[in-house]
Amino acid sequence: GGGGGPSADHLRWMGAEQLRERLRHDASGVQVVDVRDYDFFYSHIPGARHVPAQFFDVQLPALAREFSEADKTLVLHCGQAPSQRSCACSRQLVKYLKAFYPTSSCKVMVLQGGYSAWERLLQLDL
Repeated sequence: GGGGGPSADHLRWMGAEQLRERLRHDASGVQVVDVRDYDFFYSHIPGARHVPAQFFDVQLPALAREFSEADKTLVLHCGQAPSQRSCACSRQLVKYLKAFYPTSSCKVMVLQGGYSAWERLLQLDL
């Protein structure tokens, strides 16, 4: 029952171009978190951390602890968008940080268009 669209999300989104600019000019302030499965091993965004969605809840406490102190923007993504996986993982992380690290300045965002948007961006550059 219920479950309207993604409107009540309160998720923050970042576009692929914005992410690329951040990685170019402020790489230390950004951490990409890739929640795909094996696709990660074929290709991924430089510096991305691999946390597959099916293990996300297991790695969540360590991830939250690590980034609660860091003044970083975490950008989660999976393959395509809109994705249940990256949104669900982002919500979990936001909820966990709020509960256990209420003073954390860590921001959690979702990559708009997922990895496919990133790949399209790279192809435009060629």
